Amino acid sequence: MNINRQTLVAVVLLISLTCNVFLGGFLLGKHLGHPPRGFPPPPGMEPPPPELNILRELPPESRDKIRPFLQAHKEAMHTEFEKMRQAQQAVFEQLSAENFNATALATAFSQLQQERSRVHDIMSQLMVNAASQLDKNERLALAKSMRSRRGHHPPPPPPDQND
Repeated sequence: MNINRQTLVAVVLLISLTCNVFLGGFLLGKHLGHPPRGFPPPPGMEPPPPELNILRELPPESRDKIRPFLQAHKEAMHTEFEKMRQAQQAVFEQLSAENFNATALATAFSQLQQERSRVHDIMSQLMVNAASQLDKNERLALAKSMRSRRGHHPPPPPPDQND
């Protein structure tokens, strides 16, 4: 009888240990597996810019039209995004510096804003050039995709004048 009781206790402890290891691994992976919010993702893990995600929602034949154009600018865009990441890193470094310097932080924020503005201008021009490669229906699909991605919806119809 003792052997059965010992076997039962051993099995219960083994199951308990397995569950705890699994749960502990899950929780550690969830909390330690990703960079903290507000910090840039590690190199190579960056999500593509929203504009390129929008283009992925186009039909394949439309994407094929603009793919060569986007590929031609891929390296330049990578360079610009890297400059923006470096500017973000400079802000984080100033915020966490041992000897806080408000002027240096303001300069880092200014540089970050300039880089963001530059990337935005380049992406806008790329979108203009890409859209010029599409026909009217494809541009309408692109506009619809952009609207739904950003949470913007067409304005509601005007109120009924008879109320």
